[in-house]
Amino acid sequence: MKATLASWGSGGGWKENAFIIKMDKICSNFRTHMPKLWEELSKEAYNDPHKKCPLPMGLAVYKNITGDFSTKAVATFFYGKYRITIICFRTDTRETKVCLRVYADVVPKT
Repeated sequence: MKATLASWGSGGGWKENAFIIKMDKICSNFRTHMPKLWEELSKEAYNDPHKKCPLPMGLAVYKNITGDFSTKAVATFFYGKYRITIICFRTDTRETKVCLRVYADVVPKT
């Protein structure tokens, strides 16, 4: 998997490659490093908080997700708009299997 994070600049426009993550074994790493978020997304999309990989093919829509996004990979997320592009591929053949773009707003908890 390769994920790139772009942040919305103060002058407008996306600042590309603000953060880049590359990892193998995405499902097990995701479950290990962000278990609360994995659980929340699985529950929201598939009504099963203990869903294992691979996730079923099809459309999953997430709106207003609140979850524990804490991870040691990123020390701090500042308030603002973010665009995350994720590409998942087979490790052996490098064939793209999933392409995903996520838009997120980091806002203060009210």
